[in-house]
Amino acid sequence: MQVLPFHLPGDNLIIFQADDPELVKPPAKNKFTSWMDCNASNPEARTLLYTEFPSRWVWSEQKKALKPRLRQSKASENVVLPPVTPRCGEAYYLRILLGVVRGPVSFEDIMTVGGVVHHSFKDACFALGLAQNEDDAN
Repeated sequence: MQVLPFHLPGDNLIIFQADDPELVKPPAKNKFTSWMDCNASNPEARTLLYTEFPSRWVWSEQKKALKPRLRQSKASENVVLPPVTPRCGEAYYLRILLGVVRGPVSFEDIMTVGGVVHHSFKDACFALGLAQNEDDAN
């Protein structure tokens, strides 16, 4: 089973030198942000959910980039996202959205529903009917 990583905006590692506040090295590419980059440059990629990506694309650790598979794979049958509970806040709602949003090119795209950019992943989930108020559930 392959577990696909994901993270909230701003959770990338940024490196600074101790004696210089300037950025020394930009954040390393990772699978999650590379997926969005791939969506931006490849129309076919935009048709896939994040968990479907491994069936058509493979991560090159050496190049820190996604590259097309030479042949389609059934890899997505064994792909999961890490478990997160509602106590994880925005990470929980992002995980829910990754199961339904195809082809986003940015975090903002993931939070956009019907042309409206929501302020949080939670708000986007509510707009899509994927979450409900705890008060409404009683």
